[in-house]
This record gives sequence, structure tokens and C-alpha cells, in this order.
Amino acid sequence: MNEVVIAYITDDNYVMPTIVSITSAIMNKNENSIYKIYIIGVSINEENKKIIDEFISKNINDKIYIEILHFNQHYDFDDTHPYLTSAAIFKFDIANILSDFDKVLYIDCDTVILKDLSELFNIDINDYYAAAVKDYIATEILKQHLALGIKDYFNSGVMLLNTKILIKNK
Repeated sequence: MNEVVIAYITDDNYVMPTIVSITSAIMNKNENSIYKIYIIGVSINEENKKIIDEFISKNINDKIYIEILHFNQHYDFDDTHPYLTSAAIFKFDIANILSDFDKVLYIDCDTVILKDLSELFNIDINDYYAAAVKDYIATEILKQHLALGIKDYFNSGVMLLNTKILIKNK
């Protein structure tokens, strides 16, 4: 069996896309995979908590485990950026939140999964903090990395995180 540990982060604005993304992952999971899915919910209202809880209750079985972890805190920063929310900052805490696991696959809630995730999850990142894909549009077309003064820019929407090294090196 291939155990795949997956993390999503959502707030009230993205509960339904999160459910759609998780559903696409479940629909494309092969029979030899076990998915442990953690939804990091940031300031979720009671109505959306009920929606998530109902979704979880309908989808849990011996090969799919889903849990929501509720957080009511926000990070202190300018929350006016159209793409960056307080919930998005939780990406930097995944290693601490899910410290029981050596590796976690983070997936943005607006991502549709088209095949089983075990091959991606099983990439050897023992000597690396993470595996990610270079953001071609940001670097090659928009040249956003130059304005930020960095060499490379990667897409943080899907990241395979080595939580063991991230925690060790803070």
C-alpha cells in the first residue's frame, strides 16, 4: 500500500473548491493507495464547517482518511493583496502542523487531480526541503522573479514538502 499524506488550506471563500479538488483526488486514486487528507481550515464559519463535516463523513473509508484542523488565527500582514490571504500564509506552517509525518504533499484548493498521487508523493526528496515546479509564466514571460530580486520562482500550488528537514533546520 502507498500512503499519501496530503494537505489543503482553505477559508470560507474556498471551501467548495477544496471539496472539488479532494473529490477529484479520490476519484483518481488507485486501489493500492491510502490517502490521509488534512484540511487546514482558517476561520471557517459554522455553515462551512457543517459542509466539510458532511463531505468527510461521506468519503471516509479504510483507504481514505480526511480530517479538518481548525485555526482561528490570522497572520499579521497587509491582507489586501488579491491573491495572498492570511490563510495562504499557513503554507509556511505545514511542517509544524503536520509534524508527525516526514513528508507532506501540499495542494492548492483550486487544483484538479487527474491521476493517483502516489507516484508524485514517492519522489525521493530526502536531501531537499521540497520538490516544486518552476513557474514558467512568472519567470519566462512576466519576469516577476527579477522584480523580487530572486533567481528562480516556483509554483507553490503543488509542493512536496520534506517536513523532517524543514523542522530540523527551522
